[in-house]
Amino acid sequence: MTHLSPLVLGLDSSTSACKAVVWDLHGNAVAQGYSALSLITPQPTWHEQSAEAWWTSAVEAIRQAVSQIDAGRLQALSIAHQRETFVPVDEQGQPLMNGIVWMDERARDLLPALEQTFGQDEFHRLTGKRLSVNLTIAKIVWIKQHQPEVFAKTRRYLDVHSFLVHKLTGKYVTGWGCADPTGMFDMQNNCCAESVLDGVGIRLDQLPELVPPGTIMGR
Repeated sequence: MTHLSPLVLGLDSSTSACKAVVWDLHGNAVAQGYSALSLITPQPTWHEQSAEAWWTSAVEAIRQAVSQIDAGRLQALSIAHQRETFVPVDEQGQPLMNGIVWMDERARDLLPALEQTFGQDEFHRLTGKRLSVNLTIAKIVWIKQHQPEVFAKTRRYLDVHSFLVHKLTGKYVTGWGCADPTGMFDMQNNCCAESVLDGVGIRLDQLPELVPPGTIMGR
């Protein structure tokens, strides 16, 4: 009997679509799936997505890819995603609003106040980022000011990666590389930037557990 080598599945939940690609151990793509994602623009420069659509799109892309192979050969799944995009969820992990996409600019007017709170140089030293409208932290402050009922009900703030990991495993966990673009990651110590969280009233337990690249997050 011919031995069939293991396969791995890479999932890319990007801004416009979710792509699933199955790879062999030599780096050859052997199957793929694709499911489009739509943007919601309630106002100019505002960009949102249904967080549940991240999941349904991932499921469809995976089904397409896996239908082309022997699913028993799959040994691992790895997720890449759209950087600063995130969604607040309740105790059950249900979204409290649409996800806010990385390109959304609703928090632009808050940047001067955030610079006063953190200091541009200190924020850059801690997070490796300049204060910008893309950062997750700026948009959480916007939620606090403009949708206080959502801010009060939020149990966790999840990037796309941790939202999908929770759907797959029931765990709230994300990688260092996924946390890094948010403006809430201490890049020198590879942990949450607690002084940033304290500055805007976010608890440490409202963020997913952070783990190094390559960590097995669940089964």
